[in-house]
Amino acid sequence: MNGGFAGEGGIDIAVTAEGDCIVDVAITNHRPLGLASRLAGFTSEAAVRRIAALFSVCRIAQGLAGSIAVEQALGIDPGPSQKAARALLLRGETVLEHATCALLDWPVLLGKRPTTFHALKALRASLADLWDCIYPDGDWMRPGGGWLAPDKTALMARLDAAENAIEDARLALPLDTAGWRDWVRGARGTAAELFSLLEAEGWEGCGASGVPLLDSLDEAALERCLAADANGAFVAQPEWEGGPRETGPLARRAGDPLVRAVVAQHGRGLAARFLAQCVETMWCLMEMRDLAEEIYRDRNSPIPVGDGVGLGVVEAARGWLAHRIEIADGRVCRYQILAPTEWNFHPRGALARGLMEGRRGPPPERLAQLMVAALDSCVPCRLKLP
Repeated sequence: MNGGFAGEGGIDIAVTAEGDCIVDVAITNHRPLGLASRLAGFTSEAAVRRIAALFSVCRIAQGLAGSIAVEQALGIDPGPSQKAARALLLRGETVLEHATCALLDWPVLLGKRPTTFHALKALRASLADLWDCIYPDGDWMRPGGGWLAPDKTALMARLDAAENAIEDARLALPLDTAGWRDWVRGARGTAAELFSLLEAEGWEGCGASGVPLLDSLDEAALERCLAADANGAFVAQPEWEGGPRETGPLARRAGDPLVRAVVAQHGRGLAARFLAQCVETMWCLMEMRDLAEEIYRDRNSPIPVGDGVGLGVVEAARGWLAHRIEIADGRVCRYQILAPTEWNFHPRGALARGLMEGRRGPPPERLAQLMVAALDSCVPCRLKLP
């Protein structure tokens, strides 16, 4: 629920309830969705640098989505080492984003003050500028790939420090069903306490809805939707195959045995969404070690031969993020960004329908607070009840 864009605006969520039942949800998005259009006239590399500078949340995902869009427009293949390095950086950012929410936002849901600042500080020190161990020139967002010169000793030390910080913050949950149940019952740390609360109150399945998960994307179809989006309606309220979709950790980790077991028992509600964030944190830490072994020293020499239109799609911490670019005569003539928040906070999306369709549980205001945290928008949300 942290802000992320210069002049970011926010999201207003007006909830109407009759007793303990929410009967209407009105979502008004005040995010400045047209800011990407201001990149027209920039060179492609300058546009990517500008995009990365504008975002404080998911900066790596934004920069890499822009780089990939430019590469596709210019017909550049960055190569396997660059792709492995980017995947590692994205996972590091995902760990940091999930942990930041768990350590700063989840205690508030429990009526407590955040206390694990030391662990968060250590995690940021290990992951926030992880590219320093891979791209010594800091050019990780350069279309075609920057100068790769990985310092694997330093990189592994960073990953060790990140794992220790996650352990220290008590976010390192077991990935098997039996171990997870014991971890929750022990209720040591904010995450375990949150799951313990949901279990004790019978709120695990609250917030479930019939909105399908966006677990995959047909990039060609997405490119056509964005190309035809002359008035920005699709970027503002995206729909897929005729309806809203839910993106993010639950969509990515629904096949994990532990997440699947919780969904089978309680549905795609609060417990499943919070759990998916924790599970993804653990998997990302493990995957980063494997990816580190796939990165080798090189420097690409891009040769632009594309048709000038490109789509960059990455899985950011909060879900699918897409950048589309059109380049003519070496300059950007059109730039579009479709962010995860517009999927999940669609007026008829996972938040709205989860609040209205899910079974009764906590009071409406409490449920709305939990749902907003579980879906984790990239901008501040303002909850309004009559």
